[in-house]
Amino acid sequence: MSDEKLFRLDAEFKAAYASMDAAADRVEELEGLFQSTGQGHFHDDMLEAELKQARLTEAAAAIAREILTTRASSLVGMKVKLRVNETWQGTYEDDELLKSLVADIDGAAS
Repeated sequence: MSDEKLFRLDAEFKAAYASMDAAADRVEELEGLFQSTGQGHFHDDMLEAELKQARLTEAAAAIAREILTTRASSLVGMKVKLRVNETWQGTYEDDELLKSLVADIDGAAS
């Protein structure tokens, strides 16, 4: 059951991360337009885009946290945790990722 949940969360994380990444690109685009033109509406749009990016980042981080705390029952499930960490460097502290994986291994070995 845990792995099914991890696979679902993995799909949710991938979608959330892609949305967050697209929002970051939009912020960068609007910042460039504002800097090159000096037009105030680009600044306002950029601020709105930054808020959207922050909300999307929080959503992706919440899913990543849930992945970390969900027990994996197979190596494939454990790989989900590693892939999240590889995709978004620094998502997890090394020790918390290691503790989570050790708990998964202990659970699978029981």
